[in-house]
Amino acid sequence: MSEFADSEFQGKVVAITGAGNGLGRAHAHEYAKRGAKVVVNDLGGSVDGTGEGDAADAVVKEIEALGGTAIANKASVSDRDGAKSIVDDAIAHSAESTFWLTMPAYCATSPFARCRWMSGTRSLRYT
Repeated sequence: MSEFADSEFQGKVVAITGAGNGLGRAHAHEYAKRGAKVVVNDLGGSVDGTGEGDAADAVVKEIEALGGTAIANKASVSDRDGAKSIVDDAIAHSAESTFWLTMPAYCATSPFARCRWMSGTRSLRYT
């Protein structure tokens, strides 16, 4: 799937919250195109976070159909256990212990091409 063989995201794990639709989904696809393994986090409910659904699973299937690697996580980022499960899934999904957790709005102020691995100062970076 990677169109960017020399991408700095190649082989890295990126966990994206709200990745079932909209900007989150678009970012999940872009990171996957750049060679990242993606943890697609989404409750799958409505825009206000209520309800349940399979939005994360659908995005994982889309990424895999294009040759990328992704797993779904349906935990809520609003509580400690849910947030921890996202981190735990990212660690389990990585052959190395480096991943990046991003909320799509953090890159929304500039073109995706300007988002860099080390520029995620407002994102949680675990090494």
